Amino acid sequence: MVIVDTNILMSEASLKGLFEDFDDIAIPIEVLTELDNLKTKEGDRGYYARSAIRAIKLNMDKIQFLIHEDTLSMAVDDIILAHCEKYPDATLVTNDINMEIKAKALGLKSINYYGKAMKRNAPVEKVIMTVEEYETFKKQMSSEKLDHIKIGQFAQLYGSFGEIFGTYRYLGPFMWDEVDPKIKIKNYIYEVVPRDIYQACAIKSLKEDEFTVITGPAGTGKTLLSLGYCLERMNKTGAVIHIFVNPVKTRDTQDLGYYPGSRDEKLLSNFIGGILSNKFGDMIEVERLMSQGGLRIYPFSDIRGMEIKSGDIMYITEAQNLSIDLIKLAIQRCAEGSKLIIEGDAEAQVDKKIFEGYNNGLQRVIDVFTGTDCCDFGYVNLPIIYRSKMAKKAEEL
Repeated sequence: MVIVDTNILMSEASLKGLFEDFDDIAIPIEVLTELDNLKTKEGDRGYYARSAIRAIKLNMDKIQFLIHEDTLSMAVDDIILAHCEKYPDATLVTNDINMEIKAKALGLKSINYYGKAMKRNAPVEKVIMTVEEYETFKKQMSSEKLDHIKIGQFAQLYGSFGEIFGTYRYLGPFMWDEVDPKIKIKNYIYEVVPRDIYQACAIKSLKEDEFTVITGPAGTGKTLLSLGYCLERMNKTGAVIHIFVNPVKTRDTQDLGYYPGSRDEKLLSNFIGGILSNKFGDMIEVERLMSQGGLRIYPFSDIRGMEIKSGDIMYITEAQNLSIDLIKLAIQRCAEGSKLIIEGDAEAQVDKKIFEGYNNGLQRVIDVFTGTDCCDFGYVNLPIIYRSKMAKKAEEL
């Protein structure tokens, strides 16, 4: 049995997988009361509570509801823990670190589900087929083994002995588009040839989709691919690159205080200056592009009233440090025919508590747009770190 904390139900990423990952689910009545109190709240909290209530109704046959006596003087968290004590084989499923600590102190089993839930519906799914199944797939462009893939997602097809048949993208019923593993980005500064199939999928989305999201740990190539494509498109079409920045300081660091200069000088003194000078060769090239109007940088505080015109690009890096409201506001700036690129790492690089969990804008975008038919949308997670062996090992810290 798993006993579910309220915050699990208030996270779309967690809620999506909860009823697939667990069979014996138990929800305390007090959790339902909390959802009832939250459902009329304005904004995201009300939305998530209503979504949770609908999901519970649809999955009533999978749920056991728990009632605890003498709860008048107990906090809801303590009631949930009391249920866990009553059922020795139960596991508490929570996204609340403090609840994990309490459970551990009481000798109870618990798991933090948010990180696992975020990895569900992998953007590049590995599927094993026999040679016969693959040949049938190529003829019919359909397979029961691929029924769970959503529009816009990629499937890497493997043989029984580990051989790779190919990587395909699902575009709709009987429509699969094969990914060229040698697809590349080329601009006047550098050329990028993909180092793995994940990078190839990301490049394909950058070149073909209206909206691309790329995630992954530091050193996987998110920024290199994104800015490389921006320069390529600028060279070919004259597109203006609009970069939106939320200048949040790195977690656990000390703010240096006031930066002198104009708005652009202040922004370039922040992390975006280091990113651009590194990827564009030096700061001289960054300043040249800005002076000629090909590159524009804005803080999120100035985003209202702006519009990214058809043919231009909006690029948002470090998007894990955006709330749902901020990322929604950014997307709403994009006119028909514009290109939107968002990248970040919501698993390990969130720098403020306000952007954690269900209020993380990057994760919300992935949840809402995956499988949508409102626009050409692509989401790819880059799992392999190439920066250095030290950088790869540091991911274990």
